[in-house]
Amino acid sequence: INIGTPLNDSSYVDQESRAGHIIGFGQNTISLLQTGIVYDTRDLETDPSRGIFAEITNELSSQILGSQYNFNKIFVHLNGYYSILPKKFKKIVLCGSFGMGKTSGDAPFFEYPDEWSSEGDIDGMGGSKTLRGYKQARFAASVMQYTNFELRARFLQMKVLKQHLVFSAVPFFDEGGVWDDLSRVNHLENLRYSEGLGLRIVWNANTVLRFDYAISKEDHQFFFQLGHTF
Repeated sequence: INIGTPLNDSSYVDQESRAGHIIGFGQNTISLLQTGIVYDTRDLETDPSRGIFAEITNELSSQILGSQYNFNKIFVHLNGYYSILPKKFKKIVLCGSFGMGKTSGDAPFFEYPDEWSSEGDIDGMGGSKTLRGYKQARFAASVMQYTNFELRARFLQMKVLKQHLVFSAVPFFDEGGVWDDLSRVNHLENLRYSEGLGLRIVWNANTVLRFDYAISKEDHQFFFQLGHTF
């Protein structure tokens, strides 16, 4: 349950709300019923080299649940990992991620960027999890889709003070877009792209330090976070 006032009454959002273009400005009460199905064959959750992760999640907001709004959000998510010539190379893993979400009903404007995943929320189109090189939640609409590709190439491993460290170079490519309706997803002019290079340091197989530098038509961004992008 989330109760709060997202923005002040002098914002552009307030103007759009007064014009009737959006709903959700001011104090809101949201109650969500979250359900999902997950299929996971990854060999190692923190640093996989083979397998897939697939899920379908749903968020239902209803006045029956005590919510102020009636809307539904469904999210389809698929990650895949494939080791390239494992007998010849130490560890080169081709990784891909696909996500698509649809919001229907009378959803407040601040619900459009967010998609619920068992792996952690997807906070809008743009940012470290979807479209690196664009600002966090740069794009939002009732339909969102993104795809990420990474090539994780190990080039060094060592022990420092009895700690095992593995270093990998990670070139990556991201694409994503948002639309007002599913019937418009073939409008490719809505797609945005970015690319970049990253460094991963895997510490004792359980902790991943992620450094990414991404370039897009709008911005250059540097990220430092814990855990792989996906």
